[in-house]
Amino acid sequence: PRPRFTATVLDSNGVVGRPILNTAGVGEASSSSPSALQPYSQTCPYHARLVSNERVTAADHFQDVRLIRLDTSAAEPARLRYQPGDALMVQPQNDAVLAERFLNIVCQRSGTSLSTVIDLQRSDEDILLPPSTQLPLPCSLQHAALHYFDFQSIPSRFFFKLLSYFATSSLEKERLEEFASAEGQEDRYSYCNRVRRTILEVLEDFPSAAANIPLSYLFDLVPVIQPRAFSIASWHQHTENEIQLLMAVVRYQTKLKEPRLGLCSNWLARFDVTAGSAVHVPVWCKKGTIAMPSKPETPLVMIGPGTGCAPFRCIVQHHSSEKLTGCLLFFGSRSEQADYFFKDEWRSLVSQGTMSLVTAFSRDQPSKIYVQHRLVEHGEEVWQLLSQRNAYLYIAGNSKQMPTDVLDAIRQIATTHGGLTPAQVTEFVNSLERGRRLQLDTWS
Repeated sequence: PRPRFTATVLDSNGVVGRPILNTAGVGEASSSSPSALQPYSQTCPYHARLVSNERVTAADHFQDVRLIRLDTSAAEPARLRYQPGDALMVQPQNDAVLAERFLNIVCQRSGTSLSTVIDLQRSDEDILLPPSTQLPLPCSLQHAALHYFDFQSIPSRFFFKLLSYFATSSLEKERLEEFASAEGQEDRYSYCNRVRRTILEVLEDFPSAAANIPLSYLFDLVPVIQPRAFSIASWHQHTENEIQLLMAVVRYQTKLKEPRLGLCSNWLARFDVTAGSAVHVPVWCKKGTIAMPSKPETPLVMIGPGTGCAPFRCIVQHHSSEKLTGCLLFFGSRSEQADYFFKDEWRSLVSQGTMSLVTAFSRDQPSKIYVQHRLVEHGEEVWQLLSQRNAYLYIAGNSKQMPTDVLDAIRQIATTHGGLTPAQVTEFVNSLERGRRLQLDTWS
């Protein structure tokens, strides 16, 4: 197949080929100074200074969770507006050591290196060049490896098909073609998806193919780094000139020797902001999945275990700044001592009358207690809020089992305290969804 882009190597005297900077059709991606009325975006992000990335879980706790504080004092307020429940998009970059490891593999026989400067030309006029914020052309291969190529992602079936064209080893070619075939789907899943093997590691397993990838095809083979969305965990009137995020650092082990690392979370966590050097993070706001009621006085029932409490902290801070009440938060974690996020702040807001708080610490007693158990315990109050006061029900956090268990608890409450039949319970939950009074913000 024809590559989307033609890559040209520049020498010390300029272009070996032709210059293509600022050509027509590049579009918004090449714009460095859009209208001040336009919100910050992926093509023109705000570069927020990282104030701190403090760990908020105990040092001996299995999970590393950080409170990320970003300075927004230099941002134009009209371009960084958000509402409670919205998300902050973060454009991450690769680790420098891994970027060098990636380039050492793909540059073995091409005569290129980390410092090689390249330019790109579109193979078709309908294809846009990459956003200049990620790939400012011309740029070095090192810059592309840091900011553009997502070699830590899991390879697709197309990846194996394309890589097979470049293999000079018959054994490698046969294996790659097998992974790319429909018959090889199960083997491909076991090799890649089950153990979360990355593109970088696959390239290391197929050295003859990796060393022969033409530079132009590298942009088809390796996907671009995508931005990550985080629920905004602060309200601007409460944390002036800052946006805060509550972020779990993704690190886990599979059967592979090296641990699996989340690209964005580990990038933000590794910086030592006390060292004195400024770190700037490309960000912009995006509408979230949680929307506030049209009537500000509407009660809110919020279930947010773990980092799922992040959007609710923003909501409660917003209510506090607007002198509103009526927030009922069910927060859950493993232990009050290890991962009780925002403990003192919640208590202060409870004493102010802004919110009510119910906690569930699953490992602080012999029998595990989760947020769904606390919901049932407070079933009468929850039922009155939902059935008599038209409260909104928000669920945020891990999408595996928690949302299902919480909704089962709501059904049990409707049966016990509302006296509803199974058919009526189903209709009650459906009516919450239709009226946007039941909203979920969950992630895997």
